[in-house]
This record gives sequence, C-alpha cells and structure tokens, in this order.
Amino acid sequence: MKKRNENRTCLYCEHATSINDPDTVLCDKKGPVENDYYCKSFCFDIFKLTPTPKKLPSFSPNEDYSDILK
Repeated sequence: MKKRNENRTCLYCEHATSINDPDTVLCDKKGPVENDYYCKSFCFDIFKLTPTPKKLPSFSPNEDYSDILK
C-alpha cells in the first residue's frame, strides 16, 4: 500500500471529477485544478484508487502435489 501522502492529490479526492483534459480535474470547491494539487477540503475516495493486480503462483502440471493435498 502506498504512503498516505502519495495519494493526497485531487486525482483521488471525492470532490474532484475527471474531465477531457488528462492533467486536470474539476473540483467542486476550487474549479479546474491540476491532478497533483490538493487543498484543505481534500477527502480521499477509495473508489478512485486503481488497485495493482497480484501475481498468482505458477504451478506446473508435471509436478507431484500429493504431499500438499494430505
């Protein structure tokens, strides 16, 4: 998980809405602002965070897994 201050940008704020410009968001409080800007009204929105997928362990069909199944 990222540190708290790394996610503190308007890109992840519940008051911000993305617009056509990829570097700008529309804030309910401040109007159009840059993605990396934040103000005192910042409120983190967990649903705007994109999770990183975890890798699954690889299993070979030729290996014997009978000792794991006991």
